[in-house]
Amino acid sequence: MELKKIIKKEKLNEIQIKNIARQIILGVIHMHQKGYLHRDLKPSNILFSESQKPVICDFGYCEVAGYLPKPKMYYNVGSPAYMAPEAIAKNISS
Repeated sequence: MELKKIIKKEKLNEIQIKNIARQIILGVIHMHQKGYLHRDLKPSNILFSESQKPVICDFGYCEVAGYLPKPKMYYNVGSPAYMAPEAIAKNISS
């Protein structure tokens, strides 16, 4: 099940939310340590395993850090509703 559906369907308590967020953050840290940038992290790209652990998926916009030329690394990709405001503002001013 997607995190997006769980958020809509279930009432999660603070401890559950912190646990899910912690596991997602650890996953992102692991990806970054391996040199990968997801670039489209959002609730619908988080699935849950049978053991109810969050799993990051949909690596369609994923890039290898340091592989892209600098200007291309900063192109806005992903889902606008989940982008950082400064990334959107930078794209508008470009």
